Order: sequence, then structure tokens, then C-alpha cells
Amino acid sequence: MKTLRLNDSLLHLHWTVLVHSCAVLSLLPLLYLAQQWLPQFQQADQIVVYFYGFSGLLAAVILAFYAALTTLNRLAHTTLELIPSHWHWLIRAYVHVPLLCLSGIMIYCSLCFL
Repeated sequence: MKTLRLNDSLLHLHWTVLVHSCAVLSLLPLLYLAQQWLPQFQQADQIVVYFYGFSGLLAAVILAFYAALTTLNRLAHTTLELIPSHWHWLIRAYVHVPLLCLSGIMIYCSLCFL
């Protein structure tokens, strides 16, 4: 049985994709908590809560987007010489997982708060 052996740079790329995907997916509990807590405040206090919530969510989204872009940038520095050419498309598609998670969360957020 043949196995796919990855060099150290691709193993590091795999670890980076997993870590950044988990960082992006950690936005979901924040969105859920914001959705549950907002109706409990009075209308005058909601403006302040929305401001702080939006600021925190925006900071988290910017960090997640930056993490996903660093994952894409790491592919530019990764050597793919040890992998057969028919696996290159899979590695290039796999690098886009954090950005796909982030876009899915943004779609969820837009549908959830309508």
C-alpha cells in the first residue's frame, strides 16, 4: 500500500491550516452569545452593546482573515517537489479551507441577524 509522504514544509502547512480553521470557527460561539444576549438589554443600552459587540466581532474577523491569508501566503513558500503532480491541486485547494470557513461564517452571520 502506497502512502503519501509529506516534507516538513507541507506538514507545517497542514498544521497552519488546521490552527487557522479552528481560529476562524471559534467565531461561531461569539456570534451565538451575541444573538442570545442582545434582547436582554434595554433599547438605550443596546447602542453601546452593539458598538462593543461590533468592535469585538470586527477585530476577530480581521484576525481570522489575516490568519487565513498567512496560510495562503505559506503556500507560496512551500516546495511541492516531493509530491506527485496529480496531488498539487488538492494541496492548493486545501489551503483555501480557512477562507471558506470565514466566508461561511459571514453568510451565517448575515442570515442570522436579518
